Amino acid sequence: MPNVDEPRPGEVVTDRYRLDGLIARGGMAVVWSAHDVLLDRRVAVKFPLGPMRSRPEFLARFRREAVAAARLNHPHVVAVYDTGDDPALGPFIVMELVPGPSLRQILKAEGNLSVDRAVDIAGQVATALDFAHSRGVVHRDVKPANILIDDGRVKVVDFGIAKAAAADDLTQTDVTLGTARYISPEQVDGRPLDARSDVYALGIVLYEMLCGHTPFDADNDLALAMKHLADEVPLPSLTNPDIPAWLDGVVLTALAKSPDDRYQSAVELRQALLDRGRVGPVLPPQVAATSTQVAPTPVPASEASGAPTRAVGLPANPTRAFAGVAAGAPAAEAAASSPGPSWAAAAVVDAPATPPPFPVADPARPPSGPPTSRRRVPTGALLAAAGAVAVAGAVYGGVVAMRGGNGGGSSPGAAAAAGPTPLRIVGAEAFNPPPGDGHQHDEELGHLYDHDPATYWETEHYASAAFGNLKPGVGVILQLGQSSRISEMSVISPTQGWTYKVYESDSTPDTLAGWGSPVTGGTVSSTTTTINLGGKPATNVLLWITYLGDGNSQVRIGEVSLSS
Repeated sequence: MPNVDEPRPGEVVTDRYRLDGLIARGGMAVVWSAHDVLLDRRVAVKFPLGPMRSRPEFLARFRREAVAAARLNHPHVVAVYDTGDDPALGPFIVMELVPGPSLRQILKAEGNLSVDRAVDIAGQVATALDFAHSRGVVHRDVKPANILIDDGRVKVVDFGIAKAAAADDLTQTDVTLGTARYISPEQVDGRPLDARSDVYALGIVLYEMLCGHTPFDADNDLALAMKHLADEVPLPSLTNPDIPAWLDGVVLTALAKSPDDRYQSAVELRQALLDRGRVGPVLPPQVAATSTQVAPTPVPASEASGAPTRAVGLPANPTRAFAGVAAGAPAAEAAASSPGPSWAAAAVVDAPATPPPFPVADPARPPSGPPTSRRRVPTGALLAAAGAVAVAGAVYGGVVAMRGGNGGGSSPGAAAAAGPTPLRIVGAEAFNPPPGDGHQHDEELGHLYDHDPATYWETEHYASAAFGNLKPGVGVILQLGQSSRISEMSVISPTQGWTYKVYESDSTPDTLAGWGSPVTGGTVSSTTTTINLGGKPATNVLLWITYLGDGNSQVRIGEVSLSS
């Protein structure tokens, strides 16, 4: 039976929201589904409960943060429609009603998730957090119960009440075990909080998605919280051997005890997930230098291939990554006994004769993602690890590939020699004119021309395939740096059914009208689409997406290339 101070079915909040069903109950709040009689739509209404309703300081924070959350208009954030006080029921927040389950419900039913699914969910949550952080809102209570998933689209909820509750001491009885499982070390000992606390909590959520449980457990909240301060995080792959080494490193970096050693923003964590071990180190330096969980046994560099190496990171578990490779074995034998595309790269061999399938940094253009220099593994350790896997370009074009199978097949440049001449793309920018905000996942633009179709630039999620009827389209501008005759555009996209138009110009107009008439247009109906552009000279090419495709809420593009 509900408490006497709780809402009941049929009650009407401020003569507008008729309550009809209990959605969720926690120690601090209860959420009801309701009918908005004014706008004739379904909504969710949240009320603080129990001792929280008798705390003036909590209620003041609840109201203030509800107003802040209402400003977060983003596809991955549950929309806040209204807030107020009901004479009988007290303060409330009216939110978007998401029909899908919470991540907590999914994990309870399924246990751990696949690597790809966990990475996708964590990336979407990081996008939502970065948006909130850019507007000065720190969630402070990122956990599976606050992550809703509807047909693959993630929505983060509770930006309001979470921060309001964060002021309470851990010894209060209303702090649940669920919250303590995801609390950052700085929250435990009362230090100031910022966006990096949310990064830590998301790291715990990612760990739980991969392993089926959080890294720490205890009999009570306080003991559990203290483990976040003092205990070493076990490698996720010790629980789930399907987890690649690069992802071990991402999780451990997100869960560094010191905020300075973590990813410094949610978007930096998201970029690390997108890069999938191809950029930066595998283990963070504070772990690589001190961890007792792994013990590399590198092959001496003198016995490996004579090709120059460019080390990019240490495998989190070399005893698995180099299974079957004895210390001192020649590099060719190491390649032959390697499990192929099953573990993260420890070094990349410069082998210009065979272009690598993974992106190699181009000194002529800046990297697409945030810098990762703070987590560089010490040079000596890198060189030692590089000796263990130096291969003379015979396996995957000189790359020991990560799990995922992206290294198979012919190299990007092999077919080009007999066909059209590839044109070098030197840059890209999002084209999202008013009523758009001028941006569209700018941090991913480099993935459009990194020679790796497994990395994506993607549009935002929209409420409908027609961009929620908010605007006519969105696009990307590909920059050649100089006028060139462009005969073909090739687009690799896992999304089917979206329509496009292509424009060319020697400048980059701010409006669609400024680009003049389109060169061509069509529909993407297969993974690879070749578009004939006629061979006219231009410096910039606009790929303008006019429709996301039936049933699609976004478009993903893995690679775009131009040829003369």
